Amino acid sequence: MSRALLVFTDGGAQRMTGRLEATLHQLVEAAGDCLYGIVLREQVANGAFAPAADREVASLAETLAPVCARRGVNLLISARADIAAASGAAGVHLNSHSVSCDDARRVLGEHAVIGYSAHDVNELQRISREGATYATLSPIYPPLSKTDSRTPLGLSYLQQAVESVSIDIFALGGIAIKNVANVRRTGAAGIGVISSVVGQPEPAAAAHALSEAWQLATAT
Repeated sequence: MSRALLVFTDGGAQRMTGRLEATLHQLVEAAGDCLYGIVLREQVANGAFAPAADREVASLAETLAPVCARRGVNLLISARADIAAASGAAGVHLNSHSVSCDDARRVLGEHAVIGYSAHDVNELQRISREGATYATLSPIYPPLSKTDSRTPLGLSYLQQAVESVSIDIFALGGIAIKNVANVRRTGAAGIGVISSVVGQPEPAAAAHALSEAWQLATAT
């Protein structure tokens, strides 16, 4: 089974209804063989939802870290290398407003997983030089979980981006069963998803369905 899915939490909906921890535990246990990683993205404001306090994120990460490690899933903390280090997470997922890859590496060590949210080839090339492990590139399609003023980059741009760097690229934005095969054919390492997994009634089943679509793309 290919570990092609990078799952982001939804920034509030699951947390505010008290379902986030149980949802993630069930997802990792039932669909861990599909997952490259889970990004805890709860400490930023998201629409009607207030950001989580640092202690909430740290507590959740400390609970999930051993489960993820046992299942071979990278637990990643959005933007906060300090929380990642303290909680035993595998690494951090950075953005243009967070610390640099070098600073995160100094905090987390040489073997940590360092991801980055990129939106164009120039960003990808820069963070590749800085030593990131992987990056997301978005939006490839119009996002399903939020409005985005950026114009979708499309598959041709994604393929050019993949060919321009040596690190793994996960396509993010509007990813669904219907377009997974086309994304796979660009050479992307995997797909980043939010609502297509955590927003579904059965997140583990949704993850397995996306993973199966990814696998089947190699046969066409």
